Amino acid sequence: MQVAVHADAERRQFFGVICSIIAAGLFGVAVGMIMPLLPLRMESWGVEPFWIGLNAAASSVAIFIVAVRMQPLLAHFYLPNVLYVGVALFCVSLIGMAYWENLIAWFFFRFVLGIGVALLWIGEEIWISKASPEHLRGRLIALYAALFAGSAAVGPLVLQLTGLEGTVPFWAVVGLTLLSIVPIALAHNAAPSFQGEGRIAMRTVVKAAVFLLLAGAMAGVADGAAWSMLSLYGLLVGIDEGVAVLLPSVHLIGALVLQAPVGWIADRMDKSAVLAVMAGLSSLTALVMWLAGPGTPVFWLALFCAGGFMMGLYSVALSILGQRFKSGGLAAANAAFIMCFEIGIMTGGPATGAAMQTIGAPGLLLVMGGGCFLVVLAWPFRQRLGG
Repeated sequence: MQVAVHADAERRQFFGVICSIIAAGLFGVAVGMIMPLLPLRMESWGVEPFWIGLNAAASSVAIFIVAVRMQPLLAHFYLPNVLYVGVALFCVSLIGMAYWENLIAWFFFRFVLGIGVALLWIGEEIWISKASPEHLRGRLIALYAALFAGSAAVGPLVLQLTGLEGTVPFWAVVGLTLLSIVPIALAHNAAPSFQGEGRIAMRTVVKAAVFLLLAGAMAGVADGAAWSMLSLYGLLVGIDEGVAVLLPSVHLIGALVLQAPVGWIADRMDKSAVLAVMAGLSSLTALVMWLAGPGTPVFWLALFCAGGFMMGLYSVALSILGQRFKSGGLAAANAAFIMCFEIGIMTGGPATGAAMQTIGAPGLLLVMGGGCFLVVLAWPFRQRLGG
Protein backbone atom coordinates (compact mmCIF):
# COMPACT_ATOMS: atom_id res chain seq x y z
CA MET A 1 0.00 0.00 0.00
CA GLN A 2 2.79 2.42 0.97
CA VAL A 3 4.65 1.60 -2.26
CA ALA A 4 1.55 2.42 -4.32
CA VAL A 5 1.05 5.72 -2.48
CA HIS A 6 4.72 6.62 -2.96
CA ALA A 7 4.55 5.78 -6.69
CA ASP A 8 1.42 7.91 -7.07
CA ALA A 9 3.14 10.83 -5.34
CA GLU A 10 6.15 10.50 -7.64
CA ARG A 11 3.91 10.49 -10.73
CA ARG A 12 2.15 13.61 -9.49
CA GLN A 13 5.49 15.32 -8.85
CA PHE A 14 6.74 14.41 -12.32
CA PHE A 15 3.51 15.71 -13.89
CA GLY A 16 4.02 18.97 -12.00
CA VAL A 17 7.57 19.33 -13.32
CA ILE A 18 6.43 18.77 -16.93
CA CYS A 19 3.63 21.32 -16.51
CA SER A 20 6.09 23.85 -15.06
CA ILE A 21 8.44 23.31 -18.01
CA ILE A 22 5.56 23.85 -20.48
CA ALA A 23 4.54 27.04 -18.64
CA ALA A 24 8.15 28.26 -18.82
CA GLY A 25 8.15 27.58 -22.58
CA LEU A 26 4.99 29.65 -23.13
CA PHE A 27 6.37 32.44 -20.98
CA GLY A 28 9.63 32.25 -22.92
CA VAL A 29 7.83 33.22 -26.14
CA ALA A 30 6.39 36.26 -24.35
CA VAL A 31 9.85 37.25 -23.07
CA GLY A 32 11.29 36.78 -26.57
CA MET A 33 8.67 39.20 -27.89
CA ILE A 34 9.21 42.00 -25.36
CA MET A 35 13.02 41.97 -25.69
CA PRO A 36 12.92 43.72 -29.10
CA LEU A 37 9.42 45.25 -28.74
CA LEU A 38 10.04 47.57 -25.80
CA PRO A 39 13.34 49.18 -26.94
CA LEU A 40 12.08 49.55 -30.52
CA ARG A 41 8.89 51.26 -29.36
CA MET A 42 10.89 53.71 -27.24
CA GLU A 43 13.26 54.32 -30.13
CA SER A 44 10.25 55.18 -32.33
CA TRP A 45 9.34 57.98 -29.88
CA GLY A 46 12.85 59.41 -30.28
CA VAL A 47 14.15 58.24 -26.88
CA GLU A 48 17.96 58.22 -26.72
CA PRO A 49 19.78 54.86 -26.31
CA PHE A 50 21.03 55.81 -22.83
CA TRP A 51 17.48 56.17 -21.52
CA ILE A 52 16.38 52.99 -23.28
CA GLY A 53 19.15 51.08 -21.53
CA LEU A 54 18.36 52.72 -18.20
CA ASN A 55 14.70 51.80 -18.59
CA ALA A 56 15.70 48.15 -19.14
CA ALA A 57 17.79 48.31 -15.95
CA ALA A 58 14.59 48.97 -13.95
CA SER A 59 13.58 45.35 -14.58
CA SER A 60 16.98 44.09 -13.46
CA VAL A 61 16.71 46.03 -10.20
CA ALA A 62 13.29 44.46 -9.60
CA ILE A 63 14.68 40.97 -10.29
CA PHE A 64 17.43 41.48 -7.69
CA ILE A 65 14.94 42.70 -5.08
CA VAL A 66 12.57 39.76 -5.65
CA ALA A 67 15.46 37.27 -5.65
CA VAL A 68 16.51 38.37 -2.16
CA ARG A 69 12.92 38.06 -0.88
CA MET A 70 11.95 34.85 -2.67
CA GLN A 71 12.72 32.48 0.20
CA PRO A 72 10.52 34.22 2.81
CA LEU A 73 7.84 34.69 0.14
CA LEU A 74 7.63 30.96 -0.55
CA ALA A 75 7.69 30.24 3.19
CA HIS A 76 4.36 32.08 3.49
CA PHE A 77 2.64 31.46 0.15
CA TYR A 78 2.09 28.32 -1.96
CA LEU A 79 4.32 28.34 -5.07
CA PRO A 80 1.55 28.28 -7.75
CA ASN A 81 -0.12 31.27 -6.08
CA VAL A 82 3.16 33.17 -6.33
CA LEU A 83 3.29 32.30 -10.05
CA TYR A 84 -0.27 33.57 -10.56
CA VAL A 85 0.72 36.90 -9.00
CA GLY A 86 3.76 37.02 -11.31
CA VAL A 87 1.52 36.51 -14.36
CA ALA A 88 -0.87 39.24 -13.15
CA LEU A 89 1.91 41.80 -12.57
CA PHE A 90 3.55 40.99 -15.91
CA CYS A 91 0.28 41.39 -17.81
CA VAL A 92 -0.92 44.53 -16.00
CA SER A 93 2.40 46.29 -16.65
CA LEU A 94 2.26 45.43 -20.36
CA ILE A 95 -1.31 46.70 -20.69
CA GLY A 96 -0.19 49.93 -19.01
CA MET A 97 2.66 50.26 -21.51
CA ALA A 98 0.32 49.62 -24.44
CA TYR A 99 -1.94 52.56 -23.55
CA TRP A 100 0.42 55.00 -21.82
CA GLU A 101 3.44 55.86 -23.94
CA ASN A 102 5.34 58.01 -21.48
CA LEU A 103 8.99 57.43 -20.54
CA ILE A 104 8.55 58.19 -16.82
CA ALA A 105 5.49 55.92 -16.63
CA TRP A 106 7.44 53.20 -18.44
CA PHE A 107 10.08 53.21 -15.70
CA PHE A 108 7.34 52.29 -13.23
CA PHE A 109 5.81 49.72 -15.58
CA ARG A 110 9.23 48.23 -16.37
CA PHE A 111 9.92 47.81 -12.64
CA VAL A 112 6.57 46.05 -12.11
CA LEU A 113 7.30 43.95 -15.22
CA GLY A 114 10.61 42.92 -13.64
CA ILE A 115 8.83 41.76 -10.48
CA GLY A 116 6.53 39.60 -12.61
CA VAL A 117 9.46 38.18 -14.57
CA ALA A 118 11.36 37.38 -11.37
CA LEU A 119 8.42 35.62 -9.70
CA LEU A 120 7.86 33.46 -12.78
CA TRP A 121 11.50 32.82 -13.66
CA ILE A 122 12.72 32.00 -10.15
CA GLY A 123 9.48 30.24 -9.15
CA GLU A 124 9.43 27.89 -12.13
CA GLU A 125 13.12 27.04 -11.79
CA ILE A 126 12.66 26.28 -8.09
CA TRP A 127 9.68 24.03 -8.90
CA ILE A 128 11.65 22.09 -11.50
CA SER A 129 14.79 21.82 -9.33
CA LYS A 130 12.91 20.75 -6.20
CA ALA A 131 10.52 18.20 -7.74
CA SER A 132 12.70 16.56 -10.42
CA PRO A 133 13.48 12.87 -9.74
CA GLU A 134 17.17 12.46 -8.98
CA HIS A 135 17.86 10.09 -11.90
CA LEU A 136 16.21 12.52 -14.37
CA ARG A 137 17.29 15.84 -12.87
CA GLY A 138 19.95 16.65 -15.48
CA ARG A 139 17.68 15.85 -18.43
CA LEU A 140 14.65 17.70 -17.07
CA ILE A 141 16.63 20.86 -16.30
CA ALA A 142 18.30 20.60 -19.73
CA LEU A 143 14.83 20.25 -21.30
CA TYR A 144 13.70 23.35 -19.42
CA ALA A 145 16.77 25.33 -20.56
CA ALA A 146 16.37 24.19 -24.17
CA LEU A 147 12.63 24.90 -24.28
CA PHE A 148 13.02 28.35 -22.76
CA ALA A 149 15.86 29.24 -25.16
CA GLY A 150 13.92 27.91 -28.14
CA SER A 151 10.70 29.65 -27.19
CA ALA A 152 12.53 32.95 -26.62
CA ALA A 153 13.90 32.60 -30.16
CA VAL A 154 10.34 32.15 -31.46
CA GLY A 155 9.23 35.41 -29.80
CA PRO A 156 10.66 37.76 -32.46
CA LEU A 157 9.04 35.64 -35.20
CA VAL A 158 5.63 36.06 -33.54
CA LEU A 159 6.37 39.78 -33.33
CA GLN A 160 6.80 39.85 -37.11
CA LEU A 161 3.22 38.58 -37.43
CA THR A 162 1.76 41.11 -34.97
CA GLY A 163 3.88 44.06 -36.06
CA LEU A 164 5.37 46.67 -33.74
CA GLU A 165 2.69 49.34 -34.00
CA GLY A 166 -0.38 49.86 -31.85
CA THR A 167 -1.56 47.70 -28.96
CA VAL A 168 -1.76 44.37 -30.84
CA PRO A 169 1.78 43.14 -30.00
CA PHE A 170 1.23 43.93 -26.31
CA TRP A 171 -2.05 42.02 -26.21
CA ALA A 172 -0.37 39.10 -28.00
CA VAL A 173 2.28 38.97 -25.24
CA VAL A 174 -0.45 39.20 -22.58
CA GLY A 175 -2.38 36.36 -24.25
CA LEU A 176 0.64 34.06 -24.34
CA THR A 177 1.46 34.85 -20.72
CA LEU A 178 -2.12 34.14 -19.60
CA LEU A 179 -1.95 30.87 -21.53
CA SER A 180 0.97 29.81 -19.33
CA ILE A 181 -1.44 29.75 -16.37
CA VAL A 182 -3.17 26.66 -17.82
CA PRO A 183 -0.36 24.11 -17.12
CA ILE A 184 0.30 25.74 -13.72
CA ALA A 185 -3.38 25.39 -12.80
CA LEU A 186 -3.47 21.78 -14.00
CA ALA A 187 -0.59 20.94 -11.68
CA HIS A 188 -1.67 23.26 -8.86
CA ASN A 189 -1.80 20.47 -6.25
CA ALA A 190 1.41 18.81 -7.50
CA ALA A 191 3.72 21.73 -6.71
CA PRO A 192 6.31 21.42 -3.94
CA SER A 193 5.58 23.32 -0.75
CA PHE A 194 8.14 25.46 1.05
CA GLN A 195 5.79 26.65 3.79
CA GLY A 196 7.26 25.98 7.18
CA GLU A 197 10.72 25.27 5.73
CA GLY A 198 13.54 26.76 7.76
CA ARG A 199 15.13 29.91 6.37
CA ILE A 200 18.74 29.95 5.23
CA ALA A 201 20.51 33.30 4.98
CA MET A 202 21.62 34.30 1.50
CA ARG A 203 25.20 34.74 2.71
CA THR A 204 25.18 31.12 3.95
CA VAL A 205 24.11 29.93 0.49
CA VAL A 206 26.80 32.02 -1.17
CA LYS A 207 29.50 30.58 1.09
CA ALA A 208 28.26 27.04 0.46
CA ALA A 209 28.08 27.36 -3.33
CA VAL A 210 30.68 29.90 -4.50
CA PHE A 211 31.85 27.67 -7.34
CA LEU A 212 28.33 27.04 -8.68
CA LEU A 213 27.44 30.73 -8.45
CA LEU A 214 30.66 31.56 -10.30
CA ALA A 215 29.61 29.11 -13.04
CA GLY A 216 26.19 30.80 -13.25
CA ALA A 217 27.75 34.26 -13.46
CA MET A 218 30.24 33.23 -16.16
CA ALA A 219 27.46 31.53 -18.15
CA GLY A 220 25.66 34.88 -17.96
CA VAL A 221 28.75 36.78 -19.11
CA ALA A 222 29.25 34.42 -22.07
CA ASP A 223 25.60 34.44 -23.10
CA GLY A 224 25.23 38.19 -22.57
CA ALA A 225 28.28 38.79 -24.75
CA ALA A 226 27.04 36.45 -27.47
CA TRP A 227 23.43 37.66 -27.57
CA SER A 228 24.33 41.35 -27.65
CA MET A 229 27.50 41.43 -29.77
CA LEU A 230 27.65 38.45 -32.17
CA SER A 231 26.04 40.30 -35.09
CA LEU A 232 28.43 43.24 -34.67
CA TYR A 233 31.35 40.79 -34.47
CA GLY A 234 30.27 39.31 -37.81
CA LEU A 235 30.26 42.72 -39.48
CA LEU A 236 33.69 43.62 -38.07
CA VAL A 237 35.31 40.43 -39.37
CA GLY A 238 33.87 40.94 -42.85
CA ILE A 239 30.81 38.70 -42.84
CA ASP A 240 27.98 40.03 -45.04
CA GLU A 241 25.34 41.96 -43.08
CA GLY A 242 22.54 39.60 -44.12
CA VAL A 243 24.55 36.66 -42.79
CA ALA A 244 25.92 38.43 -39.71
CA VAL A 245 22.44 38.85 -38.25
CA LEU A 246 22.12 35.04 -38.25
CA LEU A 247 25.06 34.50 -35.88
CA PRO A 248 22.99 34.84 -32.65
CA SER A 249 20.39 32.46 -34.12
CA VAL A 250 23.01 29.76 -34.80
CA HIS A 251 24.32 30.20 -31.24
CA LEU A 252 20.76 29.87 -29.88
CA ILE A 253 19.98 26.82 -32.04
CA GLY A 254 23.08 25.15 -30.61
CA ALA A 255 21.76 25.86 -27.11
CA LEU A 256 18.44 24.29 -28.06
CA VAL A 257 19.72 21.16 -29.82
CA LEU A 258 22.61 20.17 -27.54
CA GLN A 259 20.79 20.34 -24.20
CA ALA A 260 19.35 16.83 -24.59
CA PRO A 261 22.74 15.07 -24.84
CA VAL A 262 24.22 17.36 -22.16
CA GLY A 263 21.41 16.43 -19.75
CA TRP A 264 21.71 12.73 -20.60
CA ILE A 265 25.46 12.79 -19.87
CA ALA A 266 24.97 14.78 -16.63
CA ASP A 267 22.57 12.10 -15.32
CA ARG A 268 25.12 9.34 -15.95
CA MET A 269 28.38 10.94 -14.85
CA ASP A 270 29.71 13.08 -12.04
CA LYS A 271 27.89 16.38 -12.59
CA SER A 272 30.79 18.44 -11.28
CA ALA A 273 33.10 16.89 -13.89
CA VAL A 274 30.51 17.51 -16.63
CA LEU A 275 30.33 21.14 -15.51
CA ALA A 276 34.10 21.51 -15.89
CA VAL A 277 33.94 19.89 -19.34
CA MET A 278 31.17 22.32 -20.41
CA ALA A 279 33.30 25.27 -19.26
CA GLY A 280 36.40 23.91 -21.02
CA LEU A 281 34.59 23.20 -24.28
CA SER A 282 32.98 26.66 -24.18
CA SER A 283 36.45 28.21 -23.99
CA LEU A 284 37.76 25.88 -26.70
CA THR A 285 34.97 26.71 -29.16
CA ALA A 286 35.69 30.45 -28.75
CA LEU A 287 39.34 29.77 -29.59
CA VAL A 288 38.37 27.60 -32.59
CA MET A 289 36.11 30.38 -33.93
CA TRP A 290 39.09 32.73 -33.92
CA LEU A 291 41.53 30.20 -35.45
CA ALA A 292 39.11 28.93 -38.11
CA GLY A 293 38.44 32.37 -39.54
CA PRO A 294 35.06 34.02 -40.16
CA GLY A 295 32.47 32.28 -42.30
CA THR A 296 34.27 28.94 -42.65
CA PRO A 297 32.39 25.67 -41.99
CA VAL A 298 34.50 25.10 -38.86
CA PHE A 299 33.58 28.60 -37.64
CA TRP A 300 29.84 27.89 -37.97
CA LEU A 301 30.19 24.49 -36.28
CA ALA A 302 32.16 26.03 -33.39
CA LEU A 303 29.53 28.77 -33.01
CA PHE A 304 26.75 26.16 -32.91
CA CYS A 305 28.62 24.11 -30.30
CA ALA A 306 29.46 27.22 -28.25
CA GLY A 307 25.75 27.90 -27.81
CA GLY A 308 25.14 24.37 -26.56
CA PHE A 309 28.13 24.23 -24.22
CA MET A 310 27.50 27.68 -22.71
CA MET A 311 23.86 26.85 -22.05
CA GLY A 312 25.06 23.48 -20.71
CA LEU A 313 27.23 25.36 -18.21
CA TYR A 314 24.05 27.01 -16.88
CA SER A 315 21.84 23.91 -16.86
CA VAL A 316 24.41 21.56 -15.27
CA ALA A 317 25.27 24.11 -12.55
CA LEU A 318 21.54 24.53 -11.85
CA SER A 319 21.14 20.75 -11.69
CA ILE A 320 23.94 20.44 -9.09
CA LEU A 321 22.42 23.30 -7.10
CA GLY A 322 19.04 21.56 -7.01
CA GLN A 323 20.66 18.31 -5.91
CA ARG A 324 22.61 19.96 -3.11
CA PHE A 325 19.87 22.16 -1.65
CA LYS A 326 16.88 19.89 -2.25
CA SER A 327 16.48 19.17 1.46
CA GLY A 328 16.45 22.84 2.41
CA GLY A 329 17.42 26.31 1.25
CA LEU A 330 16.63 25.74 -2.44
CA ALA A 331 14.63 28.96 -2.78
CA ALA A 332 17.55 31.05 -1.51
CA ALA A 333 20.09 29.06 -3.54
CA ASN A 334 18.12 29.36 -6.78
CA ALA A 335 17.55 33.07 -6.20
CA ALA A 336 21.28 33.62 -5.62
CA PHE A 337 22.07 31.65 -8.79
CA ILE A 338 19.70 33.76 -10.92
CA MET A 339 21.13 36.96 -9.40
CA CYS A 340 24.63 35.89 -10.43
CA PHE A 341 23.45 34.92 -13.92
CA GLU A 342 21.65 38.26 -14.29
CA ILE A 343 24.77 40.15 -13.17
CA GLY A 344 26.70 38.19 -15.80
CA ILE A 345 24.16 39.06 -18.50
CA MET A 346 24.28 42.75 -17.54
CA THR A 347 28.08 42.92 -17.54
CA GLY A 348 28.73 40.63 -20.52
CA GLY A 349 27.59 43.12 -23.16
CA PRO A 350 29.44 46.20 -21.80
CA ALA A 351 32.60 44.17 -21.07
CA THR A 352 32.56 42.86 -24.62
CA GLY A 353 32.03 46.34 -26.02
CA ALA A 354 35.05 47.62 -24.08
CA ALA A 355 37.17 44.63 -25.17
CA MET A 356 36.19 45.04 -28.84
CA GLN A 357 36.96 48.76 -28.68
CA THR A 358 40.39 47.97 -27.24
CA ILE A 359 41.58 44.97 -29.27
CA GLY A 360 38.98 44.75 -32.07
CA ALA A 361 36.56 41.97 -32.96
CA PRO A 362 38.46 39.19 -31.08
CA GLY A 363 37.44 40.97 -27.88
CA LEU A 364 34.09 39.15 -28.10
CA LEU A 365 35.76 35.73 -28.19
CA LEU A 366 38.08 36.77 -25.36
CA VAL A 367 35.15 37.62 -23.08
CA MET A 368 33.08 34.57 -24.10
CA GLY A 369 35.94 32.10 -23.74
CA GLY A 370 37.79 33.84 -20.91
CA GLY A 371 34.80 33.90 -18.59
CA CYS A 372 34.22 30.18 -19.07
CA PHE A 373 37.92 29.45 -18.61
CA LEU A 374 37.74 31.04 -15.14
CA VAL A 375 35.36 28.20 -14.20
CA VAL A 376 37.94 25.67 -15.44
CA LEU A 377 40.65 27.35 -13.33
CA ALA A 378 38.39 27.33 -10.26
CA TRP A 379 37.32 23.69 -10.68
CA PRO A 380 40.31 22.10 -8.80
CA PHE A 381 39.35 24.28 -5.80
CA ARG A 382 35.64 23.47 -5.97
CA GLN A 383 35.60 21.71 -2.57
CA ARG A 384 36.84 24.85 -0.86
CA LEU A 385 34.43 26.93 -2.95
CA GLY A 386 31.36 24.78 -2.26
CA GLY A 387 31.28 23.01 -5.65
